[in-house]
This record gives sequence, C-alpha cells and structure tokens, in this order.
Amino acid sequence: MRFLTLKGKPQKLTTGFNYKIADAVYCCNDLIPELNSFLINKTCVENQSSLNLSSKTTFIQHVYDQSINVGERLYKLEVKTNNNNDYLLLADGNYYQIVKDSIIAPDKTDPIILLGPALILNLAIHSVFCFHASACVINDKVFIFLAASGTGKSTIARFIGESANAYRIADDIVPVKITNDQTTLLTNFPQLKLTTKQQYNGQQINKKVHFMFIKKDTKSKVSLSQLNAIETVKNLISHSIATRLFNTQHLKNHLDFCYQLSLQSSCYQVSYQHNSNSLPEFLELLDAL
Repeated sequence: MRFLTLKGKPQKLTTGFNYKIADAVYCCNDLIPELNSFLINKTCVENQSSLNLSSKTTFIQHVYDQSINVGERLYKLEVKTNNNNDYLLLADGNYYQIVKDSIIAPDKTDPIILLGPALILNLAIHSVFCFHASACVINDKVFIFLAASGTGKSTIARFIGESANAYRIADDIVPVKITNDQTTLLTNFPQLKLTTKQQYNGQQINKKVHFMFIKKDTKSKVSLSQLNAIETVKNLISHSIATRLFNTQHLKNHLDFCYQLSLQSSCYQVSYQHNSNSLPEFLELLDAL
C-alpha cells in the first residue's frame, strides 16, 4: 500500500479512502472525485512509517525548471531530487513530495498535477512507465496507439471500442511494467478525458502488445510497416510521459524498459488518413495481425 496525503504534510491515517491505481493501492485521507471509479474501500491499516520519514527528506539536485503544458493548461514546473531518488515537484508554487511509498500533496490540490506528473513520478520510482496513448483489445489481442495530439488516437480507440469483439482500455495515459520478462498493461488508471462510466475497470492484462505509432498521411489507404528494435525504442521514448522530469537513475531505468519492451512486442508505423472513412480499413488490418 502507498499513501496519498492532501493536507500538505505527513499525517497518520486511521481511516481513509483506498484507490486501486495501476499496480498499487493508494490510501488517501480525503475523497478524490476523479478517482471515484477506482475506490475499493474506506479503511487504511497499513504501516505508515514512510510518511514520517519523508518529512525529513532534503531535495538539493535540480532536474527540471520550466513552463510546460499539462493537460490543457500551462504550468510552471520545477522538479528536484535527492540521493534516494525521491522527488519534490513544484507546480505553480505548490509542493508535491513524492517518495517510494507516498505522495504528499498541498491542501489546494490540483487533480491535473496530482494524477498527472505526481502520480507518474511515483510510478516511475517503481519502474512503471506511462505512455501518452490510447489502447484497445480486439479479439483478445492488445493494441496501444501512440501519436502526437490531434492525430486521431482517441478517435481510433473510441471507434474500435464500439466495434464487435473489441473494447477500449485507455484514452490518454497507458501505464506499463515488465515483470519477469512479461509485459503487463495496467488498466486501473484515471483517464481524465473519460466519464466515470467510460472508465475501464477490468483486470491488468498480461499479453503480448502490438504498438501502433500513428502518423498522419494523405494517402487514400491505411498502411502498416513493422519497425525494428532501434526504431521502436526511439518511438517508445518519444511517446513516454514526463521523462523530462526523471532523474538520472530513472532515465536509465526507462531506457532499459523501452529496450526490453521493444524485444517483447510487435511494433508498427501506421500511415493513416485522419478521417472516418479510414477507420473500418484500419480495424480490418489490425484484426488480421
């Protein structure tokens, strides 16, 4: 169990709200509306020594200091780290302290920052990395669609999710981990662009993944071309979220993760004309893989 404190300082929790996120349970001292579909119970009895230790942590190594778009807003972000590979995240002057077993957020918590950079950094500490992507299952085959904003990955996932023998898993952020040489797609993650009813609440998926790197094209037909390991690693790195906020150790872990993922997955470059006429053709190609 990990702990999520929203009052700006460590505190003991005798009761709390437990949320299943990615591959962990986060016990929070308050209700978070954006996580309603991930609430599993309202008790918290685990040891909380990490919260006490985190209050003594000193962050002296600068990682990032720049304005950046998170969601649809521009934030001033600063990230510091320490020798324990913990993080201190400042978003518009508000502090988020991120250590292995806890996230301590300010009293006025911004859910975009909490469920974006703060949570993603905590997952990275545990070697879980997130992609800016959508994802679907078609006839028991897993597809992750990675593309620049506006290219159509959400439209593709929505169309496929409404098709027979298929369903949508994610719309914006896809957490993945590798355990014992097995790729695991972690489906319990808040998709902030989806409503509560649209959130996928199934079990994590341990299957070979087909990565689809989508590029807009003016050609009339959709085409797929398989990528080699080096091309795949480059694409996986470019579509990972928050890597600019990682310290040196987590950047190394992430590079190794992308390499291992390239060896375990099938990866394709997709030339795709972003219009509704291309969607049935694309689905037919995916179904044939």
